[in-house]
Amino acid sequence: MTSGPMSPRRATGILLLFFGAVEFVLRWPVLTGVTALYERDLFLLYYPLVQSVLRAVSDGALPLRDPTSAFGQSILGDPESQLLYPPAWLHLFLSPAVAYAWFVSIHSVFGALGAALLCRRLSGASLAGPLLAGIAWLLSGPLQSLATLWHHMSGAAWIPWVLLAVEKALESPGRNAAIRLGAILGAQMVAGSADMCAMTVLL
Repeated sequence: MTSGPMSPRRATGILLLFFGAVEFVLRWPVLTGVTALYERDLFLLYYPLVQSVLRAVSDGALPLRDPTSAFGQSILGDPESQLLYPPAWLHLFLSPAVAYAWFVSIHSVFGALGAALLCRRLSGASLAGPLLAGIAWLLSGPLQSLATLWHHMSGAAWIPWVLLAVEKALESPGRNAAIRLGAILGAQMVAGSADMCAMTVLL
């Protein structure tokens, strides 16, 4: 008795579990709070920005403006603050270092899954090709170097998903496809990286 081809949903689940396991092995020290990501802009810009938001929330105020930085600075008007980006809200529940580590890993796995699904759509392969595409994404030097640049990291994770939505819209144009593509592009925009949005549009 031979089994039929693997269902797309099951293949997607296997890919997600595999990428998640690889990512956890790679980053378990920061995911468990043993060490922390802190270099460059994280130390100088990101963590102070997070503290400003958390301070405003703890005071019962909307985190719209930071009065302690540069004679007062807008938080809502700064796309790098990711105030409207739900994954950044992890900081409300976890310590800053652990929250940021999970933020990075969630986006790494999310991007890898997007790359794998895009590969599956373009190649028709059920598992091997998408698995290789996702691992190449997850372990690539450019992605690893974005771990200290929060808005670029999250913006990059949306690139394969935007391309996948474009592919689906081209194949089956219509209102639903346009709404899906608009929502995914909107999510990439609120992730805060104009650079990654521009790269995606060029692609």
